[in-house]
Amino acid sequence: MEKNCLNTSREHLIFPNPLKKGDTIGLVCPSSPTTKEKVVKSVEFMQDLGFDVKLGRSCWCELHGYLAGDASLRAEDINRMFADDTVKAIFCIRGGYGSSQIMNLLNYDMIRKHPKIFVGYSDITNLLSAFFQLCGFVTFHGPMVASNFLQHFDPYTEESLWRTLFMGESLTFQNPKGRELTTVKEGCAEGLLVGGNLSLITSQIGTFYAPDFRGKILFLEDVGETVPRIGRMLDQLWLTGIIGQIRGILLGDFTDCTNPYDSEYGVNELFQDFFCQFKKPVLSNLACGHSFPTATLPIGTFCTMDTIQKQICFYR
Repeated sequence: MEKNCLNTSREHLIFPNPLKKGDTIGLVCPSSPTTKEKVVKSVEFMQDLGFDVKLGRSCWCELHGYLAGDASLRAEDINRMFADDTVKAIFCIRGGYGSSQIMNLLNYDMIRKHPKIFVGYSDITNLLSAFFQLCGFVTFHGPMVASNFLQHFDPYTEESLWRTLFMGESLTFQNPKGRELTTVKEGCAEGLLVGGNLSLITSQIGTFYAPDFRGKILFLEDVGETVPRIGRMLDQLWLTGIIGQIRGILLGDFTDCTNPYDSEYGVNELFQDFFCQFKKPVLSNLACGHSFPTATLPIGTFCTMDTIQKQICFYR
């Protein structure tokens, strides 16, 4: 099994073909399980959108500790969906925990020969990074079927998903109306977009599938972490040299991230303090992460950010 990193410069990246009505979408559960009731509803939901569905075996798995089946079963689901040319896109049904267990079981050599849309976030950050770094794919940090579509597929979330999956040569990021981006550190920057869940990004450091951060724009979000833990993870990015390698940072939602020691000092105050020494642009308050509504971001696309105009654009 080959795990050699590809040249992930802009001209070598593959943007997968768009979906069309009647296409087959594969549903997989690479991390923690969902309920059989939600699996059935997820299939019906995607069919109502006009797509055929193929279900991975992991979607039906009962709770295995905290996992949707053992690692080999979850990995084989993903390998099988990529190898199946009738499957045009793969959507993760939920996140949770455990994707790190399957990273060494994926057939990256085969996968890179079958580029297709891959959507998920949270624990799925591992897979988004690997398919970018090892296969040269643009992937999509976006909503998951059982976790989001069934209850939280609001108009903004839905529009952002389809706008991003069907983007042309360029796409301007749009927050929900009335929600402005916040400038933490002024400036302009450009580079390929990498990132996802902060906890997962820090856990990737030193692994074979961690993205090459040099010259990139880094997106971060998280859920349920305390302010001190977020500070510690940011320190890890700083002390490993990653903060120094990137060109800019985009900060999404940090949902339910509180400070048990001082309720007046939250994540926004932490960001102001931490990035005051950073000499590159930082934008926060992107509606993207473990909150609703939530945007879809094309991981791996060329990204420009301008804190004066408060504008973020993506290019194929």
